Amino acid sequence: MTETGARNFLHFFLFGGDSVFRTVGVCSLGERSRLQLALLVLRGCNLLLLDEPLNHLDIDGREHFEEALDSFEGTVIAVSHDRAFLRSFGERVLEVRDGRVTGFAGGYDEYLEKRQAR
Repeated sequence: MTETGARNFLHFFLFGGDSVFRTVGVCSLGERSRLQLALLVLRGCNLLLLDEPLNHLDIDGREHFEEALDSFEGTVIAVSHDRAFLRSFGERVLEVRDGRVTGFAGGYDEYLEKRQAR
């Protein structure tokens, strides 16, 4: 990848200007989260396991993160308490309750409806 290509790639994850030269040790938690996602995309992973992925991200970071997830062609398994995030994507919900896993077809709102109907 050329330097220009690398800068353009990092810019998508909100790293621009001189920030591309900083070491990871001086990055904020949100910047580290964005950097980890960038590395996963760069490596061509086809599975993302995400635990509260929006923690430590500001509004711009959240928006870019969700855009990156929308363009991700692999499978995403996410754990989150953020209902807006859960509503923004997903074709299936897995509920873990009392040591049992139950699958629900559809997004988060469909899951809530089916759960209330039980």
